[in-house]
Amino acid sequence: MKPLKILTIAVFTLSLATSHAAEIIPLKTALAPSTSNENVVTLIAGNQRQSLTLADIEKLSLQQTTLKTPWGTQGTFQGVMLKDLLSAYHLTLNKRVIFKALDNYAAGISKGEIERSPAFIATRLNGLAIPLNNKGPLILLWPARDTQAAQNQAPQSSWTWSISDISVE
Repeated sequence: MKPLKILTIAVFTLSLATSHAAEIIPLKTALAPSTSNENVVTLIAGNQRQSLTLADIEKLSLQQTTLKTPWGTQGTFQGVMLKDLLSAYHLTLNKRVIFKALDNYAAGISKGEIERSPAFIATRLNGLAIPLNNKGPLILLWPARDTQAAQNQAPQSSWTWSISDISVE
């Protein structure tokens, strides 16, 4: 075998061995409760709207994942699974979820895509509320796709930050 082929095979094998999805695990230590009464997101289903605070969201089962986002933010994110948030507030996902950001950017994610890969709503980074100047207060993360997104091998358009509205269709 030629040296270049051997090197190519070795690099490819090494990249497969070191490439893995970020794990989502239950939060083991309690977060300091949010003291803000400010609404951070509005849930929308048809004509129904419900505004939530960070404390409202963090009453759900908290999870954490450690990853590097496609835009370079790295650390341990705490938050909730999208499916848990939708279920807790009785939102039925039929076709898709639309995430709207504070800057009016919107990303529609199909029901199938959400079922194939767990979506994570980050409320904190390294235990602290995520400030607006760091893409907060809520960020949609895809831990199972973090390695692919960081290597520009997966669409980054669904990694939505500064989420203001979550609508179900």
